[in-house]
Amino acid sequence: MKLLTNFLTLLIILAIGFVSPLFSGTTGKITGKVTDGESGQPLAGVNVVIEGTDMGAATDLGGTYIVCMCPWRLCHESVNDRL
Repeated sequence: MKLLTNFLTLLIILAIGFVSPLFSGTTGKITGKVTDGESGQPLAGVNVVIEGTDMGAATDLGGTYIVCMCPWRLCHESVNDRL
């Protein structure tokens, strides 16, 4: 009986160990900088929107932006589409 209890305990621990990484890190963030194409100066107040969503951010005085809580798949595709 003790062997069965130990086996079931080990099985539960392994199941949790294999399942938990599937749910971790499911969101990310997109960061970048918007500059003028000719002068290279940062552009403040520019709205950056991810196409097909309502997610976006405005650039700060240095032209940088951060879009937080972006689903991983969406972040990955958005960045790769622009490279």
